[in-house]
Formats: sequence, C-alpha cells, structure tokens
Amino acid sequence: MEKIFNNRYKADEGKYFVLTEKGKRNVPAYKNISVGESVAEGYDSTIAAERFVENGYLTETPIPDWIESTGYEVVYDRKGNTIHVGNTVIFPAREIAEKYLTHAENYSWIKEKLYIRECIYRGPKIKECRQYNGKKVYNESWYYGPDALEVGDLVEEKIVDEAMNMLPPACMRGDCSQVGEPANHMYDNVSEKMRPVYTTFKRVAEDTWEYCGSCFRGENIQRGNN
Repeated sequence: MEKIFNNRYKADEGKYFVLTEKGKRNVPAYKNISVGESVAEGYDSTIAAERFVENGYLTETPIPDWIESTGYEVVYDRKGNTIHVGNTVIFPAREIAEKYLTHAENYSWIKEKLYIRECIYRGPKIKECRQYNGKKVYNESWYYGPDALEVGDLVEEKIVDEAMNMLPPACMRGDCSQVGEPANHMYDNVSEKMRPVYTTFKRVAEDTWEYCGSCFRGENIQRGNN
C-alpha cells in the first residue's frame, strides 16, 4: 500500500481494506459490518483513513474474484483533451455508467456532450442481482453511490444501513430514511424558499429499499426545482 492525499492509504492493485476484530470493537460506524468484510470509504474499498490502518482497525488483503474485463467511464472532450466527469471512476457494467451519465448531464458547469467510453476494468467481479417484482435489487458490487442510481431503483438494505451510519440521519423511518448531510439545495414551491434536500430511501420489502432521489427532510418524493 502507499500513502496518498488527505492522510489516506491506497491499497496495492488487486487488494482492498477489510475490517479486523479490533476495528469491529472500536469503531461504532462498523457495527453492521462483519470481520473480514471490505470497508468502503466514499464507495471505494481500496482507500482507507491512515489512522484506521495504523491502529489496526482495517487491514489490506487480496480481493476475491479479481478480474480484468471491459469497463466503462463517463467523459467529455474539451480543447482536444478527454476529461473524466467527477472522479476517475471505471464502472464494471455499462448499465451503471448510463445511470451516472444521466445524473451528470444535470451539471451546469459542463457544456460539452457527455459520452461513455470503453476502457479496461480491473477489480472485483460484480455479483448477480436478485429480483423483486421483476426489477433488479442492486447489491454492494453494483453500488457506486446515489449519483449512479435512478429514482425507483431498488437496493439491498445493507447499502442503506451503511449510508445511514455515516452521519446522524436527517430522517429515520421505514418510509423515509435520509442521509444526514444535504445532497443539494432546491427550490420548494410550497414554502417558496431554497431548502436542503437529502438522499432518500424507503423500505418496500424485507431487505429491499427503493431510492427516492433527493427529497426535502421527512419526505420521500423528489419535488424540488433547481
């Protein structure tokens, strides 16, 4: 592994960080993660906080089912250069990249046309998703954050649990679980004010949650305007 920016470690290629017994005992945010399970910081389990590694809470280990295959990245061209949208993320499935592209098309600071470019993906093999009422229920291997989801997408409960544990939630009900930090600010036609909106999920069945988008506190329908 190597030290990188912001007091972080980057795991060697083909490796990631997993939770140790010491980390399970000492880090409350990891209470729902099993010992030996990967721990993602910002949806990337190959990066870990320096203090968590040096205190023995996380350890570097080979990634099971590591593969090299076709990957997909969302980019645009500017002045002869091809630029990644946001962080340099290579998605293991085109379906994920398409959802991310749809979200990124709302970025006001990018005037160029966005497109998906094929590249090489090196990482863990994505797992098959189960179905609920004919729709995929995304598991962790498919989850690249809410920016790569569409309203109405289904995810496993573990994804919601981990999101809720990052910060004290803005709302915590079965029909409205909201990540504690605002995702954006939108105009509310009812109050006629700009208000914070939060990444929101609602439970639809056992171990199955629906992504509701960015909603006002306590609500599960996305209705704000930019």
